[in-house]
Amino acid sequence: MMTIGPMHKNTLFYWNENAEVWSAHMGEGSPFQRALVEPKTLEFLDVSPKLSVLDLACGNGQMSRRLTGLGARVVGVDGSEKMIAEARAFEGESEPDYYVADLTKKDALSFIGDETFERVLCNMALMDIEEIEPVFSLARRVLKPQGVFVFSITHPCFDKAVGNHLTELEEKEGTLHMRRFIKIERYLSSSTLTTKALPSLPSSHFFFHRSLETYLGAAFKAGFVVSDLAEPAFGPDTTLTEHKGWHHLAEIPVVLVVKLQKKDQRK
Repeated sequence: MMTIGPMHKNTLFYWNENAEVWSAHMGEGSPFQRALVEPKTLEFLDVSPKLSVLDLACGNGQMSRRLTGLGARVVGVDGSEKMIAEARAFEGESEPDYYVADLTKKDALSFIGDETFERVLCNMALMDIEEIEPVFSLARRVLKPQGVFVFSITHPCFDKAVGNHLTELEEKEGTLHMRRFIKIERYLSSSTLTTKALPSLPSSHFFFHRSLETYLGAAFKAGFVVSDLAEPAFGPDTTLTEHKGWHHLAEIPVVLVVKLQKKDQRK
């Protein structure tokens, strides 16, 4: 999990390094994305033709293109120039607009007016972003009244920073039974790891563990309320071979998808 040697302080440096390999793997949606993340994300976004959507930390634009294909008008933004180059390399009948912007900066997307979008999405990215409060503030600023912000993350209660996957043998009535579980040793404290989301990535990158209190606290501070959430898990019959070990942990959610609504400040 840990890398050897000093890490560059700028998290975007590593996503520029990893952009080509990441995009080749992700394409139009990895099996993980399609099976676990996308269903609830699309349900919460409730996409309709001409819906205006801002896709924050869009990576190679996979979800931007997915939403455009459903008829939405989409703007995709990422801090990595090379990720945006990968996104623009995909061709289709209708393409999203893409921009490069560091979402940790308070003035990010200052060229976009207030109350411009009906939906904002941040798909499986907040755990890779060092400062998240500017992201929530930006989402609230650009959303129209009663607008919706949907974000997804690896589930912070069970992510790689807090838990270890363990196997043990347990004797019951003279028979040995194998148990698989996650041992949680720490959770509340925020921490930073260096890791690889894919073994094939050329460079390790930062992973920022935060508690639910930290994530939702940033949302509440920015002026959102939670209107729905989901905790997708691999079922016991999962056919995703690269995640096959998870079928033993069917009661442990891997992902958290949260639907936020912009609070009316006049009330």
